[in-house]
Amino acid sequence: MEVHVCDTSSNEGVIAANNLKRIRAAHVILFDAPMSNGVGVMVSKVVEEASNSPSGMIKVLRIWAHGGPGSQGVSRGTDASANADWAGIDLETLAKNNEMTKTRIQLEQVLDWYGRVEMRGCKVGSGIRGQIFLNYLANLWQVPVHAGAVDQGIVVGGSGLELAWTGTVHVARPGVSGTTTFKGAIN
Repeated sequence: MEVHVCDTSSNEGVIAANNLKRIRAAHVILFDAPMSNGVGVMVSKVVEEASNSPSGMIKVLRIWAHGGPGSQGVSRGTDASANADWAGIDLETLAKNNEMTKTRIQLEQVLDWYGRVEMRGCKVGSGIRGQIFLNYLANLWQVPVHAGAVDQGIVVGGSGLELAWTGTVHVARPGVSGTTTFKGAIN
């Protein structure tokens, strides 16, 4: 099962949601307004989606929202600078907040051993902060975590953002320090 989380309070999330609708993707969770504790709500909804799966597991979890180096929005709208009040996932909050880590651990229980998490925000995997962030999450969730190093939004034929990876993508794996990379289909 693939699960998509879209922050439709941002333009990027709306475009991603529209593209997912166009390709008839199932299991799409929408956040239509910025909210505090979006991470907690997301985790609850993802766990609920997993319970509806025949295996009870999720193969791919994709989060479509604003991002930045070491930071992935979940329900923060157009504010790409901060994940205040749990509106997103970031390196600093994970390092300092045990409650957020406990909430995130719930995802480990529903992520398939052969699955992955894709952070689809812009520049989430960029620089040292991005790579440390990905390594932290890969070890927390015990699955590979992917994120792009550059802006992920591109215009395709005037119709909006495409769902393919753009530029360099970093991949962190559990138990491995550092990341590997691959080039997105669209450069």
